[in-house]
Amino acid sequence: MHGSPSERIAQAVARELGVPVLPLLAPAPRRPGMRRQAELSGEERLSNPIRFQASPHALGGARLILVDDFMTSGRTLREAALTLRSAGSGEVHVFCLGVRLSRQRFESPRAGISERDLELAHDLIERA
Repeated sequence: MHGSPSERIAQAVARELGVPVLPLLAPAPRRPGMRRQAELSGEERLSNPIRFQASPHALGGARLILVDDFMTSGRTLREAALTLRSAGSGEVHVFCLGVRLSRQRFESPRAGISERDLELAHDLIERA
């Protein structure tokens, strides 16, 4: 993630909040032929397996801010947050610079997004 848009955003957020940036996640190795989420259509994103590996940092219930440049389906952020929680973090908050939403796609039962999260995302867009 060195120099990626997400890393640059994380650095700016960290400076503003006075907190460190910790590289706590790495994508699990992809099988040959698997494409990145960014390369997939909306429908393909919903069925593509997403896996992360947590770093060996001792999280000890720490509250974390997970930073990404864009959220499209929310699945990548959800899987990342679940990985961090499984590794021992406390609350995981998400900061995204941009959100692309399609209500119809997000109301699909396969999307795995709660009604509350959907409402929060729509509120965020309306305030922007």
